[in-house]
Amino acid sequence: MPRELLDARYINEPEMFARFYGDGKGLKGCPPPIWQVKGKARRYPDFWVHGYFYVLSSRLKSMLDEHAPGAIEALPLRIETLEGNLVRDDYWVADVTLSIKGIDWANSIVAYQHLLGGISAQPLNIVMRDEALGLAMFRDVNRSGVFIHRNLYEILANAKPKVTGTYFTEVW
Repeated sequence: MPRELLDARYINEPEMFARFYGDGKGLKGCPPPIWQVKGKARRYPDFWVHGYFYVLSSRLKSMLDEHAPGAIEALPLRIETLEGNLVRDDYWVADVTLSIKGIDWANSIVAYQHLLGGISAQPLNIVMRDEALGLAMFRDVNRSGVFIHRNLYEILANAKPKVTGTYFTEVW
Protein backbone atom coordinates (compact mmCIF):
# COMPACT_ATOMS: atom_id res chain seq x y z
CA MET A 1 0.00 0.00 0.00
CA PRO A 2 1.49 3.37 -0.93
CA ARG A 3 2.31 5.47 2.12
CA GLU A 4 0.18 8.41 0.96
CA LEU A 5 -2.95 6.20 1.13
CA LEU A 6 -2.16 5.22 4.70
CA ASP A 7 -1.79 8.91 5.57
CA ALA A 8 -4.78 10.07 3.48
CA ARG A 9 -7.07 12.64 5.05
CA TYR A 10 -10.75 11.93 4.52
CA ILE A 11 -11.98 15.52 4.37
CA ASN A 12 -15.75 14.97 4.31
CA GLU A 13 -16.10 11.90 6.52
CA PRO A 14 -19.38 11.97 8.42
CA GLU A 15 -19.19 11.76 12.19
CA MET A 16 -19.77 8.30 13.63
CA PHE A 17 -19.19 6.76 10.18
CA ALA A 18 -19.50 3.13 11.27
CA ARG A 19 -22.79 3.78 12.99
CA PHE A 20 -24.55 4.79 9.78
CA TYR A 21 -22.58 3.53 6.75
CA GLY A 22 -20.52 0.56 5.64
CA ASP A 23 -20.07 -2.84 7.27
CA GLY A 24 -23.15 -4.11 5.40
CA LYS A 25 -25.34 -1.06 6.13
CA GLY A 26 -24.79 0.41 2.66
CA LEU A 27 -23.80 3.90 1.54
CA LYS A 28 -27.14 5.60 0.87
CA GLY A 29 -26.96 9.17 2.15
CA CYS A 30 -23.18 9.09 2.57
CA PRO A 31 -21.46 12.19 1.17
CA PRO A 32 -19.33 11.41 -1.91
CA PRO A 33 -15.93 10.69 -0.37
CA ILE A 34 -12.97 12.99 -0.98
CA TRP A 35 -9.50 12.04 0.22
CA GLN A 36 -6.49 14.29 0.26
CA VAL A 37 -3.02 12.81 -0.13
CA LYS A 38 0.55 14.02 -0.27
CA GLY A 39 2.37 13.06 -3.42
CA LYS A 40 1.59 12.45 -7.06
CA ALA A 41 -0.63 9.92 -8.80
CA ARG A 42 0.80 6.46 -8.89
CA ARG A 43 -0.47 2.94 -9.28
CA TYR A 44 -2.63 2.12 -6.30
CA PRO A 45 -3.84 -1.41 -5.52
CA ASP A 46 -7.19 -2.58 -6.92
CA PHE A 47 -8.52 -3.23 -3.42
CA TRP A 48 -7.99 -2.15 0.16
CA VAL A 49 -10.05 -1.83 3.31
CA HIS A 50 -10.70 1.57 4.85
CA GLY A 51 -12.55 1.44 8.14
CA TYR A 52 -15.95 -0.16 7.59
CA PHE A 53 -15.97 -0.22 3.80
CA TYR A 54 -13.87 -1.30 0.83
CA VAL A 55 -12.04 0.75 -1.77
CA LEU A 56 -12.14 -0.70 -5.30
CA SER A 57 -10.48 0.29 -8.54
CA SER A 58 -12.86 0.89 -11.44
CA ARG A 59 -11.54 -2.31 -12.99
CA LEU A 60 -12.35 -4.41 -9.91
CA LYS A 61 -15.74 -2.73 -9.49
CA SER A 62 -16.59 -3.62 -13.12
CA MET A 63 -15.63 -7.24 -12.49
CA LEU A 64 -17.82 -7.41 -9.38
CA ASP A 65 -20.73 -5.69 -11.13
CA GLU A 66 -20.51 -8.29 -13.89
CA HIS A 67 -20.00 -11.44 -11.79
CA ALA A 68 -21.79 -10.47 -8.56
CA PRO A 69 -24.59 -8.15 -9.75
CA GLY A 70 -26.45 -6.37 -6.98
CA ALA A 71 -24.04 -7.43 -4.23
CA ILE A 72 -22.38 -4.04 -3.67
CA GLU A 73 -23.27 -0.38 -3.28
CA ALA A 74 -20.55 2.02 -4.42
CA LEU A 75 -19.78 5.74 -4.49
CA PRO A 76 -17.09 7.37 -6.65
CA LEU A 77 -14.01 8.35 -4.66
CA ARG A 78 -12.10 11.54 -5.46
CA ILE A 79 -8.43 11.46 -4.46
CA GLU A 80 -6.83 14.89 -4.56
CA THR A 81 -3.72 16.75 -3.40
CA LEU A 82 -3.72 18.86 -0.26
CA GLU A 83 -4.30 21.84 -2.57
CA GLY A 84 -7.45 20.25 -4.03
CA ASN A 85 -6.02 19.16 -7.42
CA LEU A 86 -7.29 15.85 -8.80
CA VAL A 87 -4.92 12.87 -8.34
CA ARG A 88 -7.25 9.94 -9.14
CA ASP A 89 -10.95 9.59 -9.88
CA ASP A 90 -11.03 5.94 -10.93
CA TYR A 91 -11.70 4.44 -7.48
CA TRP A 92 -14.87 3.66 -5.57
CA VAL A 93 -15.85 3.33 -1.93
CA ALA A 94 -17.99 0.19 -1.69
CA ASP A 95 -19.96 -1.91 0.74
CA VAL A 96 -21.23 -5.46 0.26
CA THR A 97 -24.94 -5.10 1.04
CA LEU A 98 -26.41 -8.36 -0.26
CA SER A 99 -27.39 -10.16 2.94
CA ILE A 100 -28.94 -13.62 3.02
CA LYS A 101 -29.18 -16.53 5.42
CA GLY A 102 -26.48 -18.37 3.55
CA ILE A 103 -24.42 -20.16 6.20
CA ASP A 104 -25.55 -23.27 8.05
CA TRP A 105 -24.15 -22.19 11.42
CA ALA A 106 -25.60 -25.19 13.29
CA ASN A 107 -23.49 -27.57 11.21
CA SER A 108 -20.40 -25.39 10.83
CA ILE A 109 -17.23 -25.91 12.84
CA VAL A 110 -15.29 -23.22 14.65
CA ALA A 111 -11.50 -23.64 14.72
CA TYR A 112 -9.82 -21.78 17.58
CA GLN A 113 -6.26 -20.54 17.26
CA HIS A 114 -3.82 -18.37 19.20
CA LEU A 115 -3.50 -14.89 17.75
CA LEU A 116 -1.21 -12.31 19.41
CA GLY A 117 -1.68 -13.80 22.84
CA GLY A 118 -5.45 -14.12 22.49
CA ILE A 119 -7.79 -16.66 20.98
CA SER A 120 -9.34 -16.13 17.57
CA ALA A 121 -12.30 -18.12 16.29
CA GLN A 122 -12.20 -18.94 12.58
CA PRO A 123 -15.40 -20.65 11.43
CA LEU A 124 -15.16 -23.39 8.84
CA ASN A 125 -18.50 -22.61 7.29
CA ILE A 126 -20.95 -24.81 5.50
CA VAL A 127 -22.84 -22.83 2.88
CA MET A 128 -26.54 -23.55 2.57
CA ARG A 129 -26.47 -24.53 -1.10
CA ASP A 130 -30.17 -24.04 -1.80
CA GLU A 131 -30.17 -20.43 -0.66
CA ALA A 132 -26.72 -19.46 -1.92
CA LEU A 133 -27.04 -21.10 -5.32
CA GLY A 134 -25.99 -18.64 -7.99
CA LEU A 135 -24.82 -15.98 -5.54
CA ALA A 136 -21.23 -14.95 -6.12
CA MET A 137 -20.79 -12.68 -3.06
CA PHE A 138 -22.85 -11.97 0.05
CA ARG A 139 -22.91 -11.29 3.79
CA ASP A 140 -24.63 -13.76 6.05
CA VAL A 141 -27.46 -12.22 8.09
CA ASN A 142 -25.86 -13.39 11.34
CA ARG A 143 -22.27 -12.34 10.59
CA SER A 144 -20.58 -9.27 9.14
CA GLY A 145 -18.03 -11.21 7.07
CA VAL A 146 -18.19 -11.28 3.26
CA PHE A 147 -18.35 -14.62 1.48
CA ILE A 148 -17.49 -15.22 -2.18
CA HIS A 149 -18.09 -18.21 -4.42
CA ARG A 150 -15.06 -20.15 -5.65
CA ASN A 151 -15.95 -19.21 -9.25
CA LEU A 152 -15.61 -15.49 -8.44
CA TYR A 153 -12.41 -16.21 -6.56
CA GLU A 154 -10.99 -17.96 -9.65
CA ILE A 155 -12.00 -15.06 -11.91
CA LEU A 156 -10.28 -12.55 -9.62
CA ALA A 157 -7.23 -14.74 -9.01
CA ASN A 158 -6.68 -15.34 -12.75
CA ALA A 159 -7.37 -11.80 -13.99
CA LYS A 160 -4.78 -10.23 -16.28
CA PRO A 161 -3.25 -7.93 -15.22
CA LYS A 162 -3.31 -9.36 -11.69
CA VAL A 163 -5.86 -7.90 -9.28
CA THR A 164 -3.78 -6.35 -6.51
CA GLY A 165 -4.51 -5.89 -2.84
CA THR A 166 -7.05 -8.72 -2.54
CA TYR A 167 -7.01 -11.46 0.04
CA PHE A 168 -9.61 -14.10 0.73
CA THR A 169 -10.39 -16.11 3.85
CA GLU A 170 -13.88 -17.34 2.97
CA VAL A 171 -14.38 -19.17 -0.32
CA TRP A 172 -16.94 -21.88 -1.01
